[in-house]
Amino acid sequence: FLLTKSHFLRRFLVVQGVGITLGWYAALCNDYVLHARVYHILYRNMPSVMTNAMTDSLGEIVYTRQSMVFMSLSIILDLLLHPGLTFCMWKSHRTSGGDIHTLLTWDVIVSTYLFSRLWSIVHVYYNEEKLGFFYFGYDVYKIDDLDSWLPAYLAEGVLYTVIVFWKIHMDMPVKRPYDAEKKSN
Repeated sequence: FLLTKSHFLRRFLVVQGVGITLGWYAALCNDYVLHARVYHILYRNMPSVMTNAMTDSLGEIVYTRQSMVFMSLSIILDLLLHPGLTFCMWKSHRTSGGDIHTLLTWDVIVSTYLFSRLWSIVHVYYNEEKLGFFYFGYDVYKIDDLDSWLPAYLAEGVLYTVIVFWKIHMDMPVKRPYDAEKKSN
């Protein structure tokens, strides 16, 4: 874990990881609720050797004994990589004496959100040759339709809204009745 030596980078990766994880699982839930597809986005975005074992010649997901093994492996890898790496970074942050207050600093909050928007700007410009802050397209992930992007961005937006309001609340000075009494004495 060479990345965990930098306190800022470790905190950045935790917040970015939570945003990515929430967005990813929001997209998967959307795909299930609207289209009754369970993990199809995940299966289609695995390495080709795995995807080939889970799809037919038309690219449709198939349920065979072999494909079920690869599907199970895909889910395990997904859990290890999305929330798993984020949890490892969080654990490292906690082990070094950090907590939620030292994790959610303004520099981390702003830089992770800006990085997320930069990712979108780059992909929108590269794929559509225009400026946009939210990428909706088929060029980054192998997906059947574009409706899974919106829940991902909504989940990210809710996360950052909660973080910002929490941070503002935590940064506000606490007014206690006895503070006024101290000043008058």
